Amino acid sequence: MVFPVSPVKKVLVPWLVPWLVGGMVLPAAPPVFLRHPQPSAVPFAHTAVLSAETAFDPSLRWEWRKNGVVIPGADSAVLLIHNAMEPDTAEYHAVALTDSGLRWSDPAAIIVLPEETAPGRVDPAFTDAGLDGPVTALAAWGNGSVIAAGEFFNARGPATVPRLIRIRPDGFPDLDFRAGRPGPGGPVHGLAVAGGAFYVAGAFSVFDGAAASCLVRIRVDGTRDVLFQPDLPPGVEDVRVLAPLPDGRIYVGGRSRQGGVVSDWLVRLTADGARDNTFVSPPFLNGRVRALALRPDGKMWVAGNFFRPTGSTTHFNRVVLLTSSGTVEPTFKPPAGANSGANLEIRCLQSLPDGSCVVGGYFSRFNNMIRYGLAKVRADGSLDDVFNPPVLDDGVLALALDGADRLYAGGDFSLAGTVPVRSVARLDVVSGSPDMAWRPPMCNGPVASLLPTPAGLVAGGSFSSPHQAAVRLMVEPGPGGPGGAVAGLPLTWTARLFQRSQSLAASNGPVTLPDQGAVTFPLVVSNAELVSGIRLWLDLRHPDVQNLKLELLPPSGLGPALLLTDGTALRHGANFFRTCFSMQSPRSFSQAAAPYTDTLRPDADLSVLHGLSAPGTWNLRITDQRADARQAVLLSATLEIIHAAAEPNFAAWLGNRPAAAGDFASFSFAGVPGQSPNVSLLAPPFRLSHQAWPSDGDDAFQYWTSTDLVQWQAVNPLSRFSSHTPGGTRVSVVLPPGSAARRFWRVEAKRRP
Repeated sequence: MVFPVSPVKKVLVPWLVPWLVGGMVLPAAPPVFLRHPQPSAVPFAHTAVLSAETAFDPSLRWEWRKNGVVIPGADSAVLLIHNAMEPDTAEYHAVALTDSGLRWSDPAAIIVLPEETAPGRVDPAFTDAGLDGPVTALAAWGNGSVIAAGEFFNARGPATVPRLIRIRPDGFPDLDFRAGRPGPGGPVHGLAVAGGAFYVAGAFSVFDGAAASCLVRIRVDGTRDVLFQPDLPPGVEDVRVLAPLPDGRIYVGGRSRQGGVVSDWLVRLTADGARDNTFVSPPFLNGRVRALALRPDGKMWVAGNFFRPTGSTTHFNRVVLLTSSGTVEPTFKPPAGANSGANLEIRCLQSLPDGSCVVGGYFSRFNNMIRYGLAKVRADGSLDDVFNPPVLDDGVLALALDGADRLYAGGDFSLAGTVPVRSVARLDVVSGSPDMAWRPPMCNGPVASLLPTPAGLVAGGSFSSPHQAAVRLMVEPGPGGPGGAVAGLPLTWTARLFQRSQSLAASNGPVTLPDQGAVTFPLVVSNAELVSGIRLWLDLRHPDVQNLKLELLPPSGLGPALLLTDGTALRHGANFFRTCFSMQSPRSFSQAAAPYTDTLRPDADLSVLHGLSAPGTWNLRITDQRADARQAVLLSATLEIIHAAAEPNFAAWLGNRPAAAGDFASFSFAGVPGQSPNVSLLAPPFRLSHQAWPSDGDDAFQYWTSTDLVQWQAVNPLSRFSSHTPGGTRVSVVLPPGSAARRFWRVEAKRRP
């Protein structure tokens, strides 16, 4: 059969740089992989990440292939697949190219899990903006757009957006917004929209190249409003909180430093930035102001890290209700004593229609009652004991209320009691009980800002999954998804014939494990081929993983339980975040620290199973070895068994190969005139036909074979024939079959130097 070689193929297989060894021409060494891309299962609409690393070479270039086909524009060591959908389920290779040759990585399968239908799922219509740093503040802008600010500098595509960006309703960066402007010269901590402008606050002294004292106002066209000159206290160091009023005035809270003296303050400015002296800054602010929440009656909740000042008999521990003039609301009378209010810092507030307020932060007690991270305080300063939320295993950094009066809390927590809430919780605003139908993604970093919009809940923070720093979650149930088991991986012909196959078995949570108990999770493998490698991927949450013991139990008859890791090998700390147990890793658990997010070597030698047939039920056994009232939650476990490559029937493949078989037949040609040459590959002995220059002689080319695209061997043709036509010379050669059919899975013709 005769088929053309793709022009792309010529680019992908670079010319070998020859060198002489004993008078024989051999190719120079191709790049060596230090780290191969790793397979993963990716939730629907999340971001899939593959990365690879090779030894340094100044001529190094990268490409990535999906099912053997080059991915346009993927030319770095990291491949990001934003908003992964079902068609992204495939096998991927990294290809490292240098002037000395090329090398393919091991295959890495990405499996996109079925689409979620529960509220909290990632909105696939909101793509990943690809921000390269944390988002600390969000604000709604017209036409469904969102203003995001923080510590990022770049966005998806060729967008440089220093610390400030407008994101379109579809999630893409608005590249026309403030294009080319340098933005704030330091971190941004707060945003506020008022009328046709918005305010940007933070720890910066320069904005768009001009002096700015931590607060600026931006017009609707993205330019700075230079008429707004805020009259802030002297020595301003940063501005953390903003709260605009309908009449154009705005509350501003921040910190100043003069010499060695630090002062915290809260002021009100007029629309032109002048100080509104009808508002007196509260004198008791002896700690940072972290949050403001306005009530419709003009009164204002203020919270942070301040507490009763020396000599005062009134306790305003970290939260207070103020009048519009800055005085304490007379009816706000928290309980007497040092234990009133929150015992640790409050970071966020959400004012409610009945005049009360939900507070969130790092506290564990409020008005001397146990409340971990969330509490509701009434207008008189008393604790609303009806609002009794579950214990959170970390702090609350953001609060929001949607149009249906549903309360959202964001932070770095993963548990609400024993319920996995995955960085964003939805709770009943009256009782504080978690919404059991709410299933948000597990962000791999804290959520610091929440913004309800008509299209969904936008969350921003310091995470890179499911999106980078900003994601929109659907707040209502969706139509039924495909459900069921994940379809089989569509391996390429290359993978089917020339690579090792794999079996995947998964156990998906969330499943809560008992305190000081053991739970066994089944992982069913049906493939009966021989084992040549084992990897286990684990997503497990516990406040102290040193409590845990993990074992892998092979099917009956294959041997005893294999210890993955014991508490004695772990360090104090929380969580296994997508941890991979692999014998290929040079690092043990004793060389890492929690949260464990890397590929690490298990305690037991899993290679004892190599060469065995392993169909049946494997079991992952997780044991909580200590009683401390803290429970583990398994989110997912995936067992990957790599099988030894079977010897394929080359002749059978040759007769049944698809029309696109040339996609994996790697030929390269140097100095070929005109269009791509036609190459014909027949059954052994192999007959290779290609074009040449009219002046080429029979010895103008040398021929190489490879079984894996890594090791190449020069071969001499059994025979050679050239036919000369006005259009050029056609060379036909017959290559030896070798000792095994699989020896010649790749053939290259290279022009001699």
